[in-house]
Order: sequence, then structure tokens, then C-alpha cells
Amino acid sequence: MNDAERCFAFESLTEDFKKKDNLNNLFKEDKKMYDIFVQKEKKKKIKDEIIMKDIPHHILKTATLLKDTLFVARKPLYFNRIKTSFDWNKYNKTHYDYENTPPKYICGYKFNIFYTNLINKNHKPTWKLYPSKDDDTKVIIIFHGGIPYLDIAFKIINAEWSLDKNKGFRNIFDRGILQLYFNFKKKRYRR
Repeated sequence: MNDAERCFAFESLTEDFKKKDNLNNLFKEDKKMYDIFVQKEKKKKIKDEIIMKDIPHHILKTATLLKDTLFVARKPLYFNRIKTSFDWNKYNKTHYDYENTPPKYICGYKFNIFYTNLINKNHKPTWKLYPSKDDDTKVIIIFHGGIPYLDIAFKIINAEWSLDKNKGFRNIFDRGILQLYFNFKKKRYRR
């Protein structure tokens, strides 16, 4: 290998390191914003919420390096919670009390998904519901953010949503965070 080839190889390596360094800086900013959001949410100390994880989702698109940009396709950061509560109906009031509580049920979900490095800032992330193949009581909600983010999926209960903003419905994309909050409609027994 002569000096010209070594010089060219060294220059290409330094460019690769610069690209990786830029990517690492973007990921650090992403992670910092995520950590601040999670700290604020944990300070609220809401008892009846469970942190939720994503499910494996087969995507037609492959995770590849985009040619004209420095971005790598990756999963977005998220902080999602399952809202649980007690149902104090007549049966539960007669058979349970505050010391011996009835079983909790899932009354809603809170999705916070971070899309801070979208290439097209005018394009808003979207979500769609799909039926679950293995369970009729569940559906799969898939969030699509666009480049450079991969689609992310979660399995949730198949129940009717309450779309009233006064009852907790929220569907907002602001400052790089997609927030989808919803509660389920309560089923009342009638004779």
C-alpha cells in the first residue's frame, strides 16, 4: 500500500468517525429529552399505572443506512403506561372494601413516543389499529413516524374508546413527542 492509498483510507476513516460522532450526538440529545420527560412523569407518582413494552413487529422495510443523510433507521424511544383502576359496581361494593379491594382492570393507555429527529418536520406521525391474529380480545396498534424511525407496535385490549377530551382523550404531536392518551368506555349493566 503506497502513501496515497494510506492517505485516502485515513481520510475515509475520519469521515466515517465524524458521521458516527454526529449520529451519537443526535442520539444523546434524543436520550436527554427522553430522560427529562420520564423524570417529570415519575415525579407525578401516579399509583395505578404500569409501564408498557413493545412487541416484535415484522416490517417490510429494512433497517438500512439512508444514502444521502447521516440517519440510521431505528426504533423511537417511548414511555408508555397502562392505566388501571377498580370498578366499584354494586357487586364489588357488597363483596369488597378498601382493605380487601376488588381486582384491578385496565381502563386506558398513555402512549408517549419520541420522534425528535424526523427528517420531514411537516410530516406528523400516525397510528393504526390492526386485529390480533392470535387473540380476539386484543388489537395491535402500530405507530408510523417516518424516516429515520422504524414502525413500532403494541398489543392493547380491544374495547371501545372514549373520544371525549374531558374524559382523558389526547392525540397530539408537539415538540417531537407523539402523545396518544385514551380511556375505555365503561360498560354499565342494565336490566
